[in-house]
Amino acid sequence: PWTADNYDFSLEYYTHTGGLFSAGAFHKEIKDFFGTFAKVATVDDVTALGLDPAYAGWQINTRINTGDARVSGFELSANQSLHPFGAWGRPFKVFANYTKIEVKGAREGDFSGFLPESLNYGVTYSQYGFIVMAKWHRRADVEQGLQAYLGPDARAYIKGRTIFDVNISYQLRRGT
Repeated sequence: PWTADNYDFSLEYYTHTGGLFSAGAFHKEIKDFFGTFAKVATVDDVTALGLDPAYAGWQINTRINTGDARVSGFELSANQSLHPFGAWGRPFKVFANYTKIEVKGAREGDFSGFLPESLNYGVTYSQYGFIVMAKWHRRADVEQGLQAYLGPDARAYIKGRTIFDVNISYQLRRGT
């Protein structure tokens, strides 16, 4: 297993109208970090694993410890009603979150689960039982780890993208 010493720091400010503004930083010193070893199997490899020689040419993947790694980053967040801007702002709330992560370690380290940069933001309108939420999620390119079938040091990536989501609802209430 790997172990880590984690250091986290954050500041938060709550507004008198129920909003929240925050900033945080983190640093993680990881010992015996996990990595992925991948290679195209030879006849000797599959024989050593007790497999049929027909599996030669298939990709072999296994987890290994790759040494020390570091994960550092920061987060910014805001969530605020637009109520202070007068009657037109009362039904609106806005939010935004930004995260930036930097990872360092051995080339064999499996950093595929780390999203290096993401941004979420949106607006909510709520009045007369109607709630409309519009949200955007922007994510950077994400590494998917070593891909031996593409070459000895080849890595695959998922291209960054922005996703838009909208939710509309109406709440019925019994009048009094």
